[in-house]
Amino acid sequence: MSLPAHAFQPAPASSAQRRRVALIVDGHGWASRAVVNSLGAAGWQVLAPYGTKSSRSRFCSASFRLPDYRRDVTAFLAQLSALLGRWRVDLVVPGEDASVALLYETVGLLGGASVLGGDRESARLALDKARTLCRASELGFGIPRTVFASDVEEAVARSDEVGFPCVVKPCRSYARAGNTVCSARLRFVHSASGLRQALSDYLSLGFALPLVQEWVPGRSIGVAAVLSQGRILGWGAREAFSQFPTRGGSAVWRATVGPQEPGVLQALALLQQLRFEGLGDVQYHIDRDGRPRLMEIGARTYGWLPLTIAAGADLPRIAADALGGHQPDQPAVARPGLHMRWLRGEGARIAEMLRPGAELPPGASRLDVLRQLYPLCGADMLYDGWTVSDRRLRWRR
Repeated sequence: MSLPAHAFQPAPASSAQRRRVALIVDGHGWASRAVVNSLGAAGWQVLAPYGTKSSRSRFCSASFRLPDYRRDVTAFLAQLSALLGRWRVDLVVPGEDASVALLYETVGLLGGASVLGGDRESARLALDKARTLCRASELGFGIPRTVFASDVEEAVARSDEVGFPCVVKPCRSYARAGNTVCSARLRFVHSASGLRQALSDYLSLGFALPLVQEWVPGRSIGVAAVLSQGRILGWGAREAFSQFPTRGGSAVWRATVGPQEPGVLQALALLQQLRFEGLGDVQYHIDRDGRPRLMEIGARTYGWLPLTIAAGADLPRIAADALGGHQPDQPAVARPGLHMRWLRGEGARIAEMLRPGAELPPGASRLDVLRQLYPLCGADMLYDGWTVSDRRLRWRR
């Protein structure tokens, strides 16, 4: 398969009018596509991996081939280093924890480029979920009851501290084994034997010993923001009504909410207290007593970014401008009440429910999952990628 004609064109010669260059690392998600549209519309030259959603935007200036770091870390880093130098990249845009880690932990890779996400210290905190929970608890933000154990037997012996069903969550969402990287999500377990098996499975893949947490049913809230030296430059909050995988994953149906929702203002204050710098998000559940319980903090572009932008808070552009020394006079705030659905995710959820032995959250039924399909449309309902305005038109003779 040949590359498009615009691929691999060299960066323009040095000039006071040189367009700023952004490079997308993980280009398959709608969040990355939203970044391409946001920065491209603002005059950036945006590069994206060939064949991804991001490269098909009309705001994509050029596309390139980038090896998958999950399969070959060395080849990925070599090609990325070459691209950063060739294009004189100003901004690198990761979309996964593993790519954030590779960017910051590979000595000399970034050169003079910045990262659209948290800065180095913010990312270091966010990538370590155990450390994040401890710091949040110290600052007074609620966390689930959690077992921090030193080995499998200790974790199993202390499982009564959290009860069953419980959640097994990797301290990092990825693990590196030699020249490859694997990722994993949380797992629900219902017994001591199931807990022992889950922990052993993670260890066999190269993960450190995971956390064992109580399961916190309730509303799922996310708060995203851009911060610069403690000042909030823009923010938005959303509630997730459904996810894929159903047991816990990317939000499929979500809606923006306002500051009156439990935990929203506390989440913003938490980022300030942690001295978070850059673009990040806080995800938490509201328990039965109405109290927030922290799930994790992110230091990269997040899945519901298109909803935040559609609701009036263009956080990628705000973050990119802030890295260049430009800040808005007033914080941009996403307006509440706007809904968005990921249609492919809805289809995947239905397919998951049709499979025998599908793993559901504790207490949920297949009928509960199907009920979450309603309503599929409405005056305030948008859809990920459901637009042709940003697509590159391809004419054939």
